[in-house]
Amino acid sequence: MMLERLYKNRCPISNVIADRSMTTAAMAHKFEVTEHQWTDVETLIQLLKPLQMMTTIFCGEKYCSSLMVRPLLNAVIQKHLKHNIIVSDDEIAELFKTTVIRELSDRFKLLWCPSSVVSARQIASFLDPRFKDLEHETVEAREKIRTRVKNLINEISEINRDMQIETSVAKHNNALEFLFGDEVNCDTSDSDIQYQHYLAEPQLKFDFDALE
Repeated sequence: MMLERLYKNRCPISNVIADRSMTTAAMAHKFEVTEHQWTDVETLIQLLKPLQMMTTIFCGEKYCSSLMVRPLLNAVIQKHLKHNIIVSDDEIAELFKTTVIRELSDRFKLLWCPSSVVSARQIASFLDPRFKDLEHETVEAREKIRTRVKNLINEISEINRDMQIETSVAKHNNALEFLFGDEVNCDTSDSDIQYQHYLAEPQLKFDFDALE
């Protein structure tokens, strides 16, 4: 980050500005950075760091960004942008945090209300074993997301079941299907079993690469 490099070089910069063999008094007055301004720069670096890290993750080739959008945004807001009750933020920090939280929440529709519709990002996060518990969502949103995914699975299963029936009328794949007919898997569909197993599995750690 350019601002961070500037801050790390504040001593050489101050020395050059103070050296009259290199900088005139007029130039020094124009480019002088006060201690208070350096403090503001340091504060901005700390505030921007989480956003920089999040952007780096989203742009990384090994990550599937759509799965991580809402969990990461929530982590940044809750752990890095929320008001610090232990150490009081100054005016710049407070304004920055308030503005970023509002903009991120509006842009990505992070706040859940009764009229909210389950989004593709929410479904994607639920289907990622690192975020399947939906800890970044409200309790109401979690139930809506799980219900939406279950309905999608049922719709797909119904389509597949109809296709299998049409296929079985024309041809049986093997002798067991011919002999048992519709009795095979008549109690519970494979999709229901797999869904319940997925819910029962423990959530993976967030830094585990789910694509490996």
